[in-house]
Amino acid sequence: MSFGTIIAETVLGATHETFVIFLVTICYLNWSKPIFAKALYLLLFSMVFNTFLKSIWQIPLDPALNIEGWAFPSGHMQNSTAFWGWIAYELKNKKANIAICSLLGAIGVSLIYMGWHNPHDIAAGTLFGIFSIILYRLFLSKIEAKDQPLTGFMLVGCSLLLISLTRGSFLHLWLAFGALIGFTFGWLTNQKYIKLKAGEYRLHKTIMAFFGIGVIYFTAHHYKHALPSTYLTLITFFAIAFWVSFMAEAIVQKAMELKKI
Repeated sequence: MSFGTIIAETVLGATHETFVIFLVTICYLNWSKPIFAKALYLLLFSMVFNTFLKSIWQIPLDPALNIEGWAFPSGHMQNSTAFWGWIAYELKNKKANIAICSLLGAIGVSLIYMGWHNPHDIAAGTLFGIFSIILYRLFLSKIEAKDQPLTGFMLVGCSLLLISLTRGSFLHLWLAFGALIGFTFGWLTNQKYIKLKAGEYRLHKTIMAFFGIGVIYFTAHHYKHALPSTYLTLITFFAIAFWVSFMAEAIVQKAMELKKI
């Protein structure tokens, strides 16, 4: 494996579900729920939207990759632009903006270097990612901050419509749809019942969150032959999203209340 390949694969690790789950879990629980919940909403919807767009053009990936799927527009690029672009918009910090733009540029170059996409795929993915941010921002501007968790229900409805119109069945569609439903219910319930502040019991919340994620993955692996992959994926990521967005903090909050009695 060449040095360039190692660098490219490392950069593209930032687009993998494992990294996103890790990042959102840490930052949602310990830093800012609104910023990272809204960023995750947009990312999950973008995954569905991108697959719908790909099903319109149906431009195949390079046969040399031996991977089934469509290339245009790049899903990695569109989803990364939507997710990191929204975080940059929320932070409004020059250094953070430079770092995020550098990361997005590195992701685009890495996708081309690995032969997964050409510059046209990358450019289209970037543009659709920006387009998603603009529409999302316009929609959120009409909603009061306290009601923003409810936007998940609108995105769930739009996602279901797009899934019904998408030709073909892809596991990542059900990953995104399950996680979007789970996080919508979780963030809404969190807002109503959780009284802990972002800086309280950080270690406890983080340990509980990752413990639950591990149990859910282990259980899903145990039942991988018992359920169709689409159902198992939807249930698994619904459970992970609901656990991170509500259950982990709820358990810690209850434990701290009992400790004070």
